[in-house]
Amino acid sequence: MTFSKMLQLGALAVVLAASGALSASAHNDNRSVLRDMRGNVVHSTMWGTCVRINWYNNDGGCGLFTRDELTFYFDFGSSALTTESKTKLKNVAQKLKAHDGVAAVKVVGYADRIGNENFNEHLSRKRAEMVRGFLAKRGVLTADAVETRFFGETAPSTKCPEKMKRKELIKCLQPDRRVELEIDYGAKH
Repeated sequence: MTFSKMLQLGALAVVLAASGALSASAHNDNRSVLRDMRGNVVHSTMWGTCVRINWYNNDGGCGLFTRDELTFYFDFGSSALTTESKTKLKNVAQKLKAHDGVAAVKVVGYADRIGNENFNEHLSRKRAEMVRGFLAKRGVLTADAVETRFFGETAPSTKCPEKMKRKELIKCLQPDRRVELEIDYGAKH
């Protein structure tokens, strides 16, 4: 989530709290999260994490996942899941299966800028399909609860200089070789 989006969410939370639609509950260790009138933690529909009102306290019952838990990295030019990604995906699958408030999961694939655009789009699609398939085999995703998107090299998360040695550039662009999951808690949460 961009800083701009976080500011927009924070501003919305302040307006809603002022109008009485939401209240910031001051329960011992839960003071850092926004709660609705029923006392339920308010979650972001994109990442599944809670809306924070104080970043200095502990988790406070926040979300199911952190952004890092929902981001899976790939080796250069590969769509094969790394050992680390498989471990993270197993943990995500267990949490998703145990949580009944998930309305949908979006699987979004990316690639770095090295290579031609068509290849990178195809590679980002294969990466997204690998993650989707991994979760589907574990009974997490159904056809009506998943959306797969892929952006190729069009949505980089890095700002690596153009003039770098190839090995250095490959290393610098590692964060662009990823798949991200977006959890939609919808009306169920």
